[in-house]
Formats: sequence, C-alpha cells, structure tokens
Amino acid sequence: QEAMNDYIQAFQDYAAKSAENVKVAAEHTGQVLKCRQKQQAFEDAVCGAGTSLQATCAAYASAYEIHKEEYVDIGSGIAARVTDRKAEWKHLKRVECVLRELAASGEDG
Repeated sequence: QEAMNDYIQAFQDYAAKSAENVKVAAEHTGQVLKCRQKQQAFEDAVCGAGTSLQATCAAYASAYEIHKEEYVDIGSGIAARVTDRKAEWKHLKRVECVLRELAASGEDG
C-alpha cells in the first residue's frame, strides 16, 4: 500500500511538473518571439539610421563641392581684380608724378 501511495504521489508530482513545463515552454516561446521582434526592430532602426546618415553625408558632400567651386571662382575673380587694381594704382601714381612735374615746370617756366 505504501508503494502504491508513493507511486501515486510521484505520478501527481510528475503531472504537475509536466503542466508547469508546458506553461514555462509556452512563456519561453512567447518571450523568444518578443525578442525576435525587438531584434528586428532594432536592426531596422540601425539600417535606417545608416541610410539616413549616408544620405546626409552625400547631401553635405554635394553642397560642399558646390560651395567650394563658388569659393574658388570668387577667389580667382578677386585675384584678377587685385592684379588690375595694382596696375591701375601704378599708372595713377605715374600720372600723378607727371602732373606734378608739369605743374612744377609750369611755375618755373
């Protein structure tokens, strides 16, 4: 009789553990699905951020090249005007010198 009671108790314990195992396995499966969804969302976000950064960098590089070309063009134009202004200044100084000499020679004579 005692052996039978031990068997019945062991069987009941087994049945309880089996039911608990089914419940825990179902919870585990649900958690695995949640984790997979979160991981997929994370990977999508990282990919989206990478794509966004790539687009931003491309836009920056394009804008930089456009403004760099404008800067170089303006710099070239300024350099040419500087050369012209120096030549004009040199000639104006010569004309000023000649006019002074004429004015001085007119007073003398």
